[in-house]
Amino acid sequence: TKISDYSENSKLIYNYFSKKKISLNYSKRIISLMNRWGKFKARLNGSFYEEIKPPRGQFASKINDSQRTKVGKNSELGVRVESSPLTPEILIKLKSTMTEENYNWLYLSLWLGLRPTEVDNLMSETYYKIKYDQKIKTKYVEIYQSKLTALNEENRWKKIPLIFKEQQTIELVIKSKKFKRPLTKTLKKYSNDLNLTLYGGRKNFVDLCLDRNQDYLDIAAWMGHKDTKTTFKHYKRRDIIRFKPVKKVA
Repeated sequence: TKISDYSENSKLIYNYFSKKKISLNYSKRIISLMNRWGKFKARLNGSFYEEIKPPRGQFASKINDSQRTKVGKNSELGVRVESSPLTPEILIKLKSTMTEENYNWLYLSLWLGLRPTEVDNLMSETYYKIKYDQKIKTKYVEIYQSKLTALNEENRWKKIPLIFKEQQTIELVIKSKKFKRPLTKTLKKYSNDLNLTLYGGRKNFVDLCLDRNQDYLDIAAWMGHKDTKTTFKHYKRRDIIRFKPVKKVA
């Protein structure tokens, strides 16, 4: 692509960042360098250069969502691979091998489907609220999504109802502040070499909710996804088969 065509092809550039799972911040830095180079060449040639605008809205969200599923490299292939899902069964097995703080961090990640930074942010009441909804007679956690920089402040909050029995102690865990991010190498060590990372809990949250008969649109909202395609593409497990009873036809 010619330098003069950079701005015209900005969508192709955004899609490339998403495909390569490049973070939003790093994407903006690349665009900044491209713009500096474009201006330099334009001055030399005495021509006009139209800057590439940083990704916003759906493009920024798409880049963010693709980046969130990126983990460490496969030692043999040298490529990026996704985290294995952290299931309640695996979490129970890990309990005896981890500190209480590490276990509680994974517990919050699993039963709220949070991004690692969102779990960390629960240490401060600036980033979360626990409320009771009189209409649905249920407590819920309102969580600030600090990574969604493309959205307005008021649109960065998501609400997750505490409807499962396993979620009933979440408020106590959060308020105790007894949770701490474990090391990825610690997870791998104690999970029988599964490719388990800090996204493992979030990776299993969709199917965890589907197993409990929750609506797919609601689950996507709890995940903080604007588009359900993101939920399906990056977080719906392909190794699980489920279906609802078939109605009898007369």
